[in-house]
Amino acid sequence: MAALAAAFGVGGRRVLLDGQKPEGLYDVVTSSNAERLAANGFLISTTPPAGFVSVHQFADLHVATNDPKWQDPRLHLGSGPVALPGWINIDNLPYPGVDVVWDLARGIPFRDARYIFAEHFIEHLSFDQAEQLVRHCRAALRDDGILRLSTPNLDWVWRTSYQSGDALRDCFVINRAFHGWGHQFLYNLPALTNLLHDGGFETVRPFAYGASDTPALAGIERHEKYPDSPEVPHILIVEASGRREGAVERHPMIEEFRRDVAVR
Repeated sequence: MAALAAAFGVGGRRVLLDGQKPEGLYDVVTSSNAERLAANGFLISTTPPAGFVSVHQFADLHVATNDPKWQDPRLHLGSGPVALPGWINIDNLPYPGVDVVWDLARGIPFRDARYIFAEHFIEHLSFDQAEQLVRHCRAALRDDGILRLSTPNLDWVWRTSYQSGDALRDCFVINRAFHGWGHQFLYNLPALTNLLHDGGFETVRPFAYGASDTPALAGIERHEKYPDSPEVPHILIVEASGRREGAVERHPMIEEFRRDVAVR
């Protein structure tokens, strides 16, 4: 319970744990200190507390709040220092603006999120981790929820990184795209679409930077931009929605890749 309280005790929130001497109101309290909870604060309990607008389960604990932002959740995953107003900003480090410090490898502790957004995040995961993340996103969204992802476009990397005429330079430039900045896996549109279908999404639609026919998802990109090539955009941005029933046909190369990258 203390660890979860610390996860919510970011951004100057006051935390009151069991056994501590209370002084006034607190932003994060345990159930035994419910009378010390400030307005729109967070109550942590082993059972779902009554009398709150929203209750979310984090592992074996429950977090209750009346904070309006948590009533119809919009989740910004891997937010880093770029917090989005009106969104629940989640990261594994306590950057300014982060609402909760949480390791997404543990899952996404929501089951009724309206939107999920992850900008330039999925390429920092291994392919296996990305598969897990997408499944967690589908589980965290409500039936009509939407996942919006942005990630570097492998087709753009290939077209712009290996055609300079300087083969030595190009070798390092393309390897930097795959391994620099913490990158682990780059996608083209077919690979990203397949990943999302396999993760349980029925519909995958590409969009331009900042564009969406859903107002809440328009204009939320913050990552720096590079010039698009005449043929392809430099960033893949997709919105995934719906629930896909049945298995997705898996390309045999996926399992070959999984086998070979496991070799050390």
